[in-house]
Amino acid sequence: MILKYPWMYEYLSAFIETDNATLAKRIDVAEAAIRTRVDELSRDHGGTHEERAALANAIARLDKLSSERLGYY
Repeated sequence: MILKYPWMYEYLSAFIETDNATLAKRIDVAEAAIRTRVDELSRDHGGTHEERAALANAIARLDKLSSERLGYY
């Protein structure tokens, strides 16, 4: 897997975490990295359509991971 954007490292760390006790923290860190990047893009109107789509997809997948593995809704 090619990690094209820096925030993807935190995102991937959440998905490969096998310990549910640690997973919530990994998800929080990934979401913070994604929010930071979204804020950066909002301020400078930069980024590509591809990255913006990847960010939206990542947020949705983290929500799904939270609900499926941790029971968060």
